[in-house]
Amino acid sequence: KEKPLYCSDEHSLLLAAEFQHFLSERLKTVPSILKTKDNGWYVKWRGRFFFLSEFHSGRVFNGTESDISKMLFALKDFQSAATDFKFPDAPKMKSYETLKLLSFLKESGSITTPRDKKSLSYFETAAQKLKHNFDSISETEYVMSHGDFALFNILFNGDEIASIND
Repeated sequence: KEKPLYCSDEHSLLLAAEFQHFLSERLKTVPSILKTKDNGWYVKWRGRFFFLSEFHSGRVFNGTESDISKMLFALKDFQSAATDFKFPDAPKMKSYETLKLLSFLKESGSITTPRDKKSLSYFETAAQKLKHNFDSISETEYVMSHGDFALFNILFNGDEIASIND
């Protein structure tokens, strides 16, 4: 999995690797990162950074309410497991990056069928509820989250989540 340049500084790479490693020991849906020959978490190739993780087969998101529901339950499980993660020098911050997906979907012109519109409406409602719950977290609490819980980072096996990557 390629790590984008905006989060490829040493601190961000270490935090991402430690967090994924932590969660892979607790959730079967999170693939473990394979260590490099020199016991590192990532490889650098052509100026980019990559994590190598175990393989999980599956399919991509299909837009159904079932897939949306499974994603939300997986996110809840993810958050529950993540609350025990401790990384003392990580800055505390709130991020609404995943909500940008809604804007992207609306602006993409790909939401055309009644089924697409219904799925988007369901997703918007769920995202706003999650944002409300997130906003109620005290500034003194620290909750690690996926931060990139995007459709291309989730694989399904039938109706179940097979993998949450990145």
